[in-house]
Amino acid sequence: EVLVARLSGRRVCPLCGAPYHVDRLNGEKVCKVDSTPLIQRDDDKPETVLNRLKVYHQKTAPLIDYYASVGILKNVDGSGSLEEISVEIFETLEAIR
Repeated sequence: EVLVARLSGRRVCPLCGAPYHVDRLNGEKVCKVDSTPLIQRDDDKPETVLNRLKVYHQKTAPLIDYYASVGILKNVDGSGSLEEISVEIFETLEAIR
């Protein structure tokens, strides 16, 4: 439930596209750029997020074990800056060429 709430917390401005998360809005309901009321996109609604998680666990997650078992899974730490992560991805790809 907590995960679904976090994943379904995105709100966007339908006018300029600015993204927000309810955790950081402090109760505000309008865009900070143009004061347009924020919306929750259909793909961010809890029922859609639950379905995406179900599909992930059924179809995607098993691939991790499969690729690890055949020795071709490569992991990249995604907690750095965009530049750091990009460098690590490209280095990983170069190493397997």
